[in-house]
Amino acid sequence: MRYFATFSMAPNHFKIQSRMPDKKGQLKKFGKILGRTVSRWYKIEWQGPTAVLLAYKTAAMTGAPKVISLENCFVKACQEKDTKAAEAGYCIELEVKLENSKKIHHFFADSEIDRSEWVQAIRKSAVNSSIDNGYEIHRNDKNSKLGSGSYSTVWKCYDRESRKTWALKEMMKSNVKKEEEEYLREEVKISTLVGSHDHIVYMKEFVENKDRYYIVLEFLSGGELFDRIVDAEGGHFTEKDAAGIMCQLMGALAYLHSKKIAHRDLKPENFLLVEHTSIQSAVVKIADFGFACHAETSNGLHGLCGSPGYVAPEILKEEGGYGLPVDMWSMGVILYILLSGIPPFAGESDEESFAMTIRGYYDNSCLNEVSSAGQDLVAKMLTYNPAKRITAADCLKHPWLTGSAGDKVLAVQENLRSWRARMRFKKAIIATVATTRLHAIMRRAAQRPDAKRAEPG
Repeated sequence: MRYFATFSMAPNHFKIQSRMPDKKGQLKKFGKILGRTVSRWYKIEWQGPTAVLLAYKTAAMTGAPKVISLENCFVKACQEKDTKAAEAGYCIELEVKLENSKKIHHFFADSEIDRSEWVQAIRKSAVNSSIDNGYEIHRNDKNSKLGSGSYSTVWKCYDRESRKTWALKEMMKSNVKKEEEEYLREEVKISTLVGSHDHIVYMKEFVENKDRYYIVLEFLSGGELFDRIVDAEGGHFTEKDAAGIMCQLMGALAYLHSKKIAHRDLKPENFLLVEHTSIQSAVVKIADFGFACHAETSNGLHGLCGSPGYVAPEILKEEGGYGLPVDMWSMGVILYILLSGIPPFAGESDEESFAMTIRGYYDNSCLNEVSSAGQDLVAKMLTYNPAKRITAADCLKHPWLTGSAGDKVLAVQENLRSWRARMRFKKAIIATVATTRLHAIMRRAAQRPDAKRAEPG
């Protein structure tokens, strides 16, 4: 029997989710009276914010169907009930929770492919009816809450089928402003395009219910990169260690840039470790694509974004647009901090940090103990003119990343520890600062008399 697999427009209450499975086809079930298999024709539809599975007695799908709600359910392939007999096939088990009980339905597809596609279609519709249909979230367990922001909370959750752990970013629609909604739409689009990469946090799926958005992300237990460096046993952190970290991050960035994707918010909080291991064996991943977007040309991007101390000067100046090189500037700041423990553009206030960035000068004396190759790479990444700034692909070919970084221990831990304490206090304040207010600070900084570069670079 032919199986129909198509997609339809999402229900009206969806704002970002663009399409949902529109499944139609024949499945078999065992009749209640004689216990023989009977054919029924099924399709998934939406009744308000809830998906339903409709069952018809004829292929024409006319007449009043039996309605099975997917509001509170769990679906899986049930191999133990498979049979090769002609009257059955490949089993699909759908457990539906009722008010005081539950009902288990068994359907049979003609092939494993049909079953897999039906299970995926029913699951996607069910999860977008209620996140609990796909994931267990222990909201009352204090250890389940991984973090929170101005309009989102991140939970540890478990896939109900595989039992694998994921990070679930939950957002109330009522708290998401129009501009933030556009950023979220682009984040989902970009993360889907990025797919899987060894050094980029993987997005498993985006889910939208009636009143909430969810992003299901790869769960990483190692914490933030800089925290691990500060806590490194014996204070042992070398140029070679820094180069190993930069190789991972630049490989990920070169991959993004090859797809014409600009991250636009690279900073220490967005570098996460897969596991809590030594810094020498740590696997680092880039997270948070909330400001990411396509950059088809060298100056086709516009709009203020980024974080104090890491944002590139061409973003702040708002003159003629910008492109992928903004990420290389941010990575230059990161490398400077890795080698010195001190941020190059950190003022007493956000406005002063922005003004320092627009000037574009940094204190090279903080890198006196660093090899000449390491200093050269910092200079190439923090080149003021974006057209002359080194690219991610060329960065990976630089001698410092290809083997010249030595085993000399860098005296960065105390500087990082002091700076981290200040940043944790500052992050709590920044989380409460509205985007529009931060943009106003950026523009005010650009108008300061001291926010001028004396000569082009």
